[in-house]
Amino acid sequence: KQIEASEKRFSNILSQSLMAIGILKGPEMVITSGNEPFIKILGKGNDIFDKPLLEVLPEMKDQLFPEMLNKVYKTGIPLALPETKAIINRNGKEKECYFNLVYQPYRDVDDTIIGITVFATEITEQVFAKKLVEESEVKFRILSETIPNMIWAATPDGQKYFFNKYFLDYTGLSFEELKGVGMHRIIFPDDLERDLQLWHHSLKTGKDFVMEKRLRHHDGTYRWHLSKGIAQKDPHGNITGWIGSNTEIENQKKFTQELETKVKERTAELQTSNEELKQTNEQLDQFAHVASHDLQEPLRKILTFSLRLQDKHKEELSTEVKSYLNKIEGASSRMSTLIRDLLNYSRLLQHEKLFTSVNLNEVLKNIINDFELDIAEKKAVIKVDTLPTIEAIPLQMNQLFYNIINNALKFSKGNATPLITITSRTLPEKEIGKYPGLNASTTYFEIVFKDNGIGFEQQYDKQIFTIFQRLHDNEKYIGTGIGLALCKKVIENHHGIIFVNSKKNKGAAFHIILPLNKHLDK
Repeated sequence: KQIEASEKRFSNILSQSLMAIGILKGPEMVITSGNEPFIKILGKGNDIFDKPLLEVLPEMKDQLFPEMLNKVYKTGIPLALPETKAIINRNGKEKECYFNLVYQPYRDVDDTIIGITVFATEITEQVFAKKLVEESEVKFRILSETIPNMIWAATPDGQKYFFNKYFLDYTGLSFEELKGVGMHRIIFPDDLERDLQLWHHSLKTGKDFVMEKRLRHHDGTYRWHLSKGIAQKDPHGNITGWIGSNTEIENQKKFTQELETKVKERTAELQTSNEELKQTNEQLDQFAHVASHDLQEPLRKILTFSLRLQDKHKEELSTEVKSYLNKIEGASSRMSTLIRDLLNYSRLLQHEKLFTSVNLNEVLKNIINDFELDIAEKKAVIKVDTLPTIEAIPLQMNQLFYNIINNALKFSKGNATPLITITSRTLPEKEIGKYPGLNASTTYFEIVFKDNGIGFEQQYDKQIFTIFQRLHDNEKYIGTGIGLALCKKVIENHHGIIFVNSKKNKGAAFHIILPLNKHLDK
């Protein structure tokens, strides 16, 4: 009865234990009992009892376990086998497993050994994790010794426990001299306080440590380095250590300092240049004043006296003299127009910043009114879409529309009714990228002035926007060659684009692309 009670108590302990416990009896090591963890470890299901161990686990035959069990069975001396490797066939696949094992002699009431109690804890995952850490540590040390950088490692609280060979060679100090506060010896004194502040902040928050600082070479000189420290964390976010590096950036630092010096020098030069430009602009203003007053006055007199001669002495003048006077009148008019156009162009060069909301419909309406007589004389037809309201310089928009309408009327074909069509649309976002210089985040409008005039060969589409460049006969088509150059300058001042499509005797289409809002280059 006592034996039965003891067996029952032991059986209860066995079944309730979290550790795998099994009993092997006799020299055949027959499995007589075992708890659920023990059955799970063997991986053979519940049909293992009352069978010899090697029948259940034939893969154990050539491993150390039968010999060790035999030894305990014969000597009665318990045996502990920590982190012991075992190859077990589980679910038809052999797997490498690791266990902490204890073999304890199992005795009868007369103290004779009748079997062995096996206590087992599987630690496969822990062993593999440990191996990974060890392999990672080896790889880290090998890698750190092969790169020309100062590499260090530290514990979670920041205590340095590793410096690579390059670190030791660079500083000329030993590990014992560097560990602890020894690192402070190689940091430039002016950089030390900030280094400590940033390092303590990183230790407290787990954030990366990044700093440029000067470190002492073994020859006593200090050189600039980029110092970094990165926290190593476990899956739960706990810091397990720190790995860091110091990369020399002395040459980059010198280059940056030299560049900053050159930038300062260049800035000073540009300030001097700006002063010169201001003086030049003042001179241009003076020239504009002279052009608008002093030069125009003699021309007015030449034109006035020429007209008087023709009016008062019309009957007395010969045909040759009348021809000369007409040429004087024409040349004076062209000179006056040229001076006026040059003055307008010089004003554009100052790039006024008088942007305001401009209703382009009103601008166009006023320009058409200005050309009322020319339109009536040529019986021209003008068809107009609704135009947008944009941020622009009103005077320059007026000059832009004036010159394009004037161009269309001037170069109309004599045998055809002039037709000018003005259309407008919002430029689709997908088309903005086709034009270099446009900003994808800005709204643009495209306005097209299309006429049925004499046109020109497309190969001259860039030339017509160049100042003083003319494609047609000077006597037949009066002009200065400034109008379209002025248009191009207006568009540039508004950060837009102007281009033209044309065929000889097939008319021309001037495309103007302007932003909705004021947009200045950064």
